[in-house]
Amino acid sequence: MAITGLEAEGTRGKCAFVGAESTTNQSCLAINSTDKMTVEYLYWFYRKFSEILAFKYCQGTKQQSYTADIVKKLPIYLPPTIREQERIAEVLSDVDALISSFDKLIAKKQAIKQGAMQLLLTGKKRLKGFNEPWVEKSMGNIGSCYNGLSGKTKSDFEGGNCYYITFLNILNNAVLNPKIFEKVNVEVSEKQNKVLKNDLFFNTSSETPEEVGICSVLLSDVQDLYLNSFCFGFRVSDVNVYPLFLTYFFRSKMGRDMMSLLAQGVTRYNISKSAFLISKIFLPPTFSEQRAVATILTDMDNEIEALQRKKAKYEVLKCGMMQQLLTGRIRLLVNEEGNVQSSTTNTPNIPLQPNNYPQKQEDNSPKMVAD
Repeated sequence: MAITGLEAEGTRGKCAFVGAESTTNQSCLAINSTDKMTVEYLYWFYRKFSEILAFKYCQGTKQQSYTADIVKKLPIYLPPTIREQERIAEVLSDVDALISSFDKLIAKKQAIKQGAMQLLLTGKKRLKGFNEPWVEKSMGNIGSCYNGLSGKTKSDFEGGNCYYITFLNILNNAVLNPKIFEKVNVEVSEKQNKVLKNDLFFNTSSETPEEVGICSVLLSDVQDLYLNSFCFGFRVSDVNVYPLFLTYFFRSKMGRDMMSLLAQGVTRYNISKSAFLISKIFLPPTFSEQRAVATILTDMDNEIEALQRKKAKYEVLKCGMMQQLLTGRIRLLVNEEGNVQSSTTNTPNIPLQPNNYPQKQEDNSPKMVAD
């Protein structure tokens, strides 16, 4: 277990298993099993409560420590038998392994998508039925740029009569999420640029050139929608260009390399819209081929998002299981045949104060052990 750290949240209280014989430095604490407690159960107990315990009972000023003496004094809330402790640890470990399997599957799907983008967005692989040569076009011939909101004060964003697209919505989503548009007040007399369906958006500046000009697209109709001040919009006027294809291109390695070259600055990097408009890209000659490529990539995105939602559900399930199993609200009772049965108890929440831990329990309740 990590026992030192700064005042802010960090590594202090975090724990892990060691897979081989080893030694620790002064910043770690080794804990072994006893005849009353398994380290597998203790691992999960600290996964649940270590952040609270380590920060509430640590000692020191800037470099605070969660010492061995403190760990020994704080009781551990656990079932009375080793077998039940092992069962709880096994159940939680199984859910953890399932979540890890989703991580691996998501990473695999993301790698497949990146490979597909590298092939489909460069013309190295063509879809069946499309064989015309790709064409080169300048961004200025494809469309035009416009600025986001201007002349706004803090009070304008404290509610309002219109919506606007936030900076993070653009950075985090290839296709804008309408559910997280925010409110802004825009008077009828103001000269502001409204956003339209199929417009593209780019962040104008960043601390690194690799994060400048990240692209997003609006695929829904939203009335009275505006753009934040830190991004610029791009409206496609070429009827032979599919906006979502451009979005995927600018989020691909080729598009990111192109935008990085356009970035200028020292401590903060910016993109010149005039330089952006004279830059050129290669793309399929027909709207239909661009749409077909974008559809394939969208299907991949949808599959990845579905996996991420499933993973999130299991993470919520794991948190609930930890809350129930590590507090004794739900017991895993093991019979003589080794089968597990669950039962619900009226065990209250664990108060994380040493003097408030329950000192006596009936034989069928989890016990307090301080060793």
